[in-house]
Amino acid sequence: MDERLAYPAVPRWSVSPATHNFAASVFEAILISNGFGVLVNRKLAEQRERLRPDSFATPVILWRDGEYSRSLLLRWRQPAAIALIDQHADRTLEVSVASDDLLAAHEIVAEVDKVVPREDSSGETVVRMLFWHAADTAEITEREIEVAEWHKIATNYADETRRRLAGLMEGFRPTKSKGRLLLWHGEPGTGKTFAIRALAWAWRDWCRFEYVVDPDRLFASPSYLTEVALEGPAGRFLFEERWNSAKWRLLVIEDSGELMAIDARNQIDQGLSRLLNLTDGILGQGTNLLILVTTNEQLGSLNPAVRRPGRCLCEIEFRRFNREEANAWLRGAGSDAQVTQALTLSELYALRDGQKPMSPPKAIGFRPAQTRVEGNRAGA
Repeated sequence: MDERLAYPAVPRWSVSPATHNFAASVFEAILISNGFGVLVNRKLAEQRERLRPDSFATPVILWRDGEYSRSLLLRWRQPAAIALIDQHADRTLEVSVASDDLLAAHEIVAEVDKVVPREDSSGETVVRMLFWHAADTAEITEREIEVAEWHKIATNYADETRRRLAGLMEGFRPTKSKGRLLLWHGEPGTGKTFAIRALAWAWRDWCRFEYVVDPDRLFASPSYLTEVALEGPAGRFLFEERWNSAKWRLLVIEDSGELMAIDARNQIDQGLSRLLNLTDGILGQGTNLLILVTTNEQLGSLNPAVRRPGRCLCEIEFRRFNREEANAWLRGAGSDAQVTQALTLSELYALRDGQKPMSPPKAIGFRPAQTRVEGNRAGA
């Protein structure tokens, strides 16, 4: 096997390294030029430590270090074989081996599985999340975020909200025949963001979370929306660099009630229609894409098209704790305070810490509702 035979076969394209996986091009060219008759491809789903050019003693043909992924192209002399190892943004590996010996190809995959160490989480609840924002094209930043385990925060939600969330957190798997849109709504301070973090941990094995930093621009720009939907700039070339496309993706669009309002079509032209097309239209076909929209708006103020059956996978209201639930929460948090009306989660934390919660909006009438706190509070 002579990998040099391949290089004249590599297409002479003028492409950007940001949108083209040269390592895959070289791998396929060597495979074809040397006439290998066996090709084995395996995905190693567990997260691994960072792939390096010196991870193997085997000779290196090509090392590619991308912004969000990396590739290592190796050669074996005995038996003659080449292996392409791609590490995706979520730190999983994809291994492709070309050879004339099927058994040898499987042994090389096993060697890769053994040599690249699995990532030691050390009990930390962190996940990698991608952050989209618009520049000249759609740009992506990757970072680790601390998340939460559902069973540790479930008591932070009112009974009905907790029941609905548990249906997503415990054993849920999506299907392409059902809705793709998750709609969470409730006033500020009811725990929507923490629930997203718990969902990221619960779904970590099969779903990649992607956060849109500028949802207003996403709704307004057809090109930006298309790039996000297709995981990168339009017009990608063959052998394009991708993340682990076998996983589902959850696109998180936070605090976007004004964009989902009844008159949203007038506010942002056709942006809402384009987004909804991702859930059950042509643009969403062939993608493993779910969309989570959170809003502080009342449900009745949202466009009915957002909640249409078959489009909306689930709709969850993040409620205040009623009086009984609030007092039970305070007792569980070790506080002697008692309340006589419904409170949000953030207000309960304020009471637990000895602070006076922000007053709710005054009701119309002669006697506005008041929060009455009894008992001893730390720091009171």
